[in-house]
Amino acid sequence: MRHFPYSKSSGRHTTEVTGGLANRIPLPRLHHLADNLAAMRAGGAAVAAAFTILAIVLLLAAATVSLGAPAGTGAAVYQTYCASCHGVDGQGGPVNKKVAGASTNKVWTKTRNGDGNKMPAFDQSVISDAELADMADYVNTNLKQNDNTPPSVDSISPSGTIDSASATIAVYYSDDANGWGVDESTVVITLDGSPLTGCTVTWESAACEVYGLGNGTHSIGVSLDDYAGNTGSGSGSFTVDWSSDSTPPAVSVTAPSGTIYDTDAVIVAYYEDAGSGIDTSSVSVTLDGGAVSGCTIARAYAACNVYGLSQGTHDVVVRADDNRGNQGSGSGSFTVAAVADNTPPAISNIQPSGTIHGSNATISAYYSDGESGIDSATVAVYLDGSVLSGCNVAAGSVSCAVSGLGSGAHQVDVYVSDNAGNTGHASGSFTVDTGPQACISSFTDANGASVAVYSDAAYSSAVCQYDSLTPGATYYVQVTHPDMDLAAEGTDRNRMRLKGLDNQNVDFGDGSPEVTFTQQAGGPAYVYRAAFVAPAQAGVYSGEMELRNSARSKEVKIKGWSLRVGAPAAYVKTFSDESYSAETETYSAGATVYIEVYDPSLTDVTPSDANSKVEVADFLGNRVRPAAATYRAAAHKYRVSFALPGTAGDRALLFEFKDGGGTRLARGEKLVHVTGADATPPAITNIQPAGTIASGSTTVSADYSDSESGIDSAAVTVYLDGAPVSGCNAT
Repeated sequence: MRHFPYSKSSGRHTTEVTGGLANRIPLPRLHHLADNLAAMRAGGAAVAAAFTILAIVLLLAAATVSLGAPAGTGAAVYQTYCASCHGVDGQGGPVNKKVAGASTNKVWTKTRNGDGNKMPAFDQSVISDAELADMADYVNTNLKQNDNTPPSVDSISPSGTIDSASATIAVYYSDDANGWGVDESTVVITLDGSPLTGCTVTWESAACEVYGLGNGTHSIGVSLDDYAGNTGSGSGSFTVDWSSDSTPPAVSVTAPSGTIYDTDAVIVAYYEDAGSGIDTSSVSVTLDGGAVSGCTIARAYAACNVYGLSQGTHDVVVRADDNRGNQGSGSGSFTVAAVADNTPPAISNIQPSGTIHGSNATISAYYSDGESGIDSATVAVYLDGSVLSGCNVAAGSVSCAVSGLGSGAHQVDVYVSDNAGNTGHASGSFTVDTGPQACISSFTDANGASVAVYSDAAYSSAVCQYDSLTPGATYYVQVTHPDMDLAAEGTDRNRMRLKGLDNQNVDFGDGSPEVTFTQQAGGPAYVYRAAFVAPAQAGVYSGEMELRNSARSKEVKIKGWSLRVGAPAAYVKTFSDESYSAETETYSAGATVYIEVYDPSLTDVTPSDANSKVEVADFLGNRVRPAAATYRAAAHKYRVSFALPGTAGDRALLFEFKDGGGTRLARGEKLVHVTGADATPPAITNIQPAGTIASGSTTVSADYSDSESGIDSAAVTVYLDGAPVSGCNAT
């Protein structure tokens, strides 16, 4: 094996492998090893020498295996790519990282994604999916050794006496050097006997933030399992004594400040107390000496909407006590200034748009005016030239329920004036299709796992995810797993449960907190079914399905089917465009998803990208967290956008909105259908007129369709004799 200098023309280092090795190891795999060796060589002479030796050992191991182990078996693949680092027995090897007994999911994820600079990723050109499946099974079963030693709890803090009502409970734990490792999903931390939530848990530690601690002794309990099912535990205690706290809370008013040119504003104040902690019941906000009501009072901040402010200077005072009775206060001021208002209100997001199915709809629009403000009495909505009555007019939006819509195109016009008399106008259009709507009633991921919901015990009448379920009615859910046979492998978890948009567990309509699945005859694939009663209260709920074998090596984990029960005001919608107008549940791999969540009961605060999150998962528990952009679209309405992975296969989406202080605002789930990347252009047909016409004027028309990612109507352009035609009506 020889290494050549870096080549500017090829952009890579070159490694030549000759003799028997070259004949025994496939060329793409040699390239993979050589590229990793070249990258590691950049770390310096010592690193280069170490990894040169490692590469030689790895290649010799590959050659040896190719002669002594069956090609394509799990043992051969492991010995070729893994044994030189983790040991031939999987007990740690030179890198001291034990893999024997690891779950198949963990082997798959680590092999495909790598582990930072500790381990390279191996794609399908190096290890095929079939080889990886064999190797994962080999690591999980053949390399597994008996592990009868429970994990140990190494340290628990705090201890002794602290003088604060808030603390970080930190626990460190480990498993025996020859053990299977800690199963972080089993870690439970309790405080005074009650389990703590919101903890950050890893394979070696857990940290939980706690607030509002009372004086006295508090006990900490820890329980955790390793992957062999051995249970370890630990306990600790600490004493809180803030009785000598004489320092008042620090309070600061951050907004508004300076001069604003709006009659509406949001007063925002932050407070903190390092001693006995904030008594949130004591927080008060005054504006010009008068109490402000309807504020959102959180652990670390207060936010109050105020409307109809007069011109001039306004004073804000915020007071907050700590639990010891020390009072803190902060103040601020701002000025409302008038400007000559010659700008009409801005009107946006007229809905519906595109094509809708059915004869009923809600027509809505948003409007704003940053100067004199909206005159709500002037809001008027017209449908096909006729004014609509009975509309719900709010400070920044209007909505009108309409029924009996006929098939075809419809025109919407919205007029709004501000308090200075300027009138804004905007129009939109949509098309009604009263034919049957395409229904996605079954979702299947890339592994072959699937989920579907039915309205009958024969499992023949499918329910679409967008359908409204009848409160109190019985429905039937079916999930499949390609190779998990719980009847033979034992059951560790078997349940379906519901959650609301506030992340609280919701009972089913018969009062049960969860339902269990029954395995059907046959397999593979293995089929599991359960019946459930829809909640009696209208709402949007997430149906979460979890099944796992006793070894915890296989599972179905679907979070989750979006259940819309009754006719709630709340909704969860997915769109394909950044204007949030083209609603869909089908996407191409790698496409951007736009999600809108609305619930009038949600906390109305601007979310934080840093604290909010999105998870995209298959149905076997493998997940990624893409970067996500969030914002507050309107009162109690949140939006988030993110990119899907670049491979086909249906996905479960979990999205959580949190504010800057970490308080959860909303949490929802939904399934989407993900096809392969769309490389097929739309089909264009029936261009008219054709032939000879006897008039100097005509209507140019065409039909188009796209069965994959859909039509971008904003990109439709018509040319006549080479020149673009303006004023066209594109749907």
